[in-house]
Amino acid sequence: FQNRLKDLPLLLEQLLRASPHALTNKSTLPNKPGVYVIAEGENHLYTGRSKNLRQRMKNHTSGRAEQSAFAFRLARQLSGKTRATYKKEGSRKELMKDQDFIDVMAKCTTRVKNMSVLHVEIEDDVTQHMFEVYCALALKTQYNEFKTS
Repeated sequence: FQNRLKDLPLLLEQLLRASPHALTNKSTLPNKPGVYVIAEGENHLYTGRSKNLRQRMKNHTSGRAEQSAFAFRLARQLSGKTRATYKKEGSRKELMKDQDFIDVMAKCTTRVKNMSVLHVEIEDDVTQHMFEVYCALALKTQYNEFKTS
């Protein structure tokens, strides 16, 4: 644990030195595991992790509520439907039946497609988990939330 912990600041430096990639230019991203930060200009907005960075960016820009977690979160905020729920009312599936929400989701997906991503490859699952949280806290990414309910 301590060895992984001491590596987190070094991984953050590596991430911040990385060249940003357009989210829509997925071919520049590896089919490898790692942690990523989605940014709008210099503003770091969202941190995530994936076993396949290229596929994850494809998902983020797909516009499908179950895959495009960041765009969906933006759409919830923009529409005022910010309370996530596991009940039918307010669920992803139900929101995606609401034409007003669908329109907001489309706008948010377009916004995400115009963002960039920084990434660092990390093979170890535990280090990925630790670094995702560390990175979100260090960069104050406003759209990360680590609640389970």
